[in-house]
Amino acid sequence: MKKLFLPAAVLAAFAAYNLYCWFPHREKPNRRKRRVLCIGDSITFGAGVIWTRWRDSYPAYLKRLLGRQYQVLNYGISGATAREETDHPYRAVFRAAAARTEPELCIFLLGTNDSKPHNWDAAGYETAVKGWIREIKRWASHPRILLAVPPKAFSANGAPVVYAIRNEVIRDEIRPILTHLAQSEDVELLDLYEASSAHPEYFADGVHPNAAGNRAIAEWINRKIRR
Repeated sequence: MKKLFLPAAVLAAFAAYNLYCWFPHREKPNRRKRRVLCIGDSITFGAGVIWTRWRDSYPAYLKRLLGRQYQVLNYGISGATAREETDHPYRAVFRAAAARTEPELCIFLLGTNDSKPHNWDAAGYETAVKGWIREIKRWASHPRILLAVPPKAFSANGAPVVYAIRNEVIRDEIRPILTHLAQSEDVELLDLYEASSAHPEYFADGVHPNAAGNRAIAEWINRKIRR
């Protein structure tokens, strides 16, 4: 029996760790702090720094930059999309993305996975993001909204961009849609595409930021917040 115990324990620990790694860590909102809610996909979650995401994801860096009076809540979901008619809609995983956190600031970063051929629908994406913006505005805390354009998706060593993500869709369709929505819905635009376009070294696989990339994203967001 003892011989079977160690493998079982190891498998249980491995399974628990993977559940922690691939689903958001729901930190309890602290009502005594100014709460920042990060809605997003694996870029927000920290998939490029999976073993140290508690320290090296962009929300973790942002928390350190903003200081102790802030709580930064990482609600990133790997693979998530803005549209519901896709393979991994954000709403299906976290239907209440969470008005219950009552954030002062909401950072919305969804679109990279929407760019995949089987997910992409320009009109549907615009309608979905507009719906998200209007829903967030109805939350009781009336948070400030930063609408983020996804970072540039790079090819590595001449190979296609990983995971069927299409940089040309992010650049030529998603970016203009979000720019238009920021103006028409009166929210702030955070153009991470422009900021990241000259920095392939910031991305572990061309799509997911490494520690340096997450630090840079946090710094760009921090500067925007403090303007």
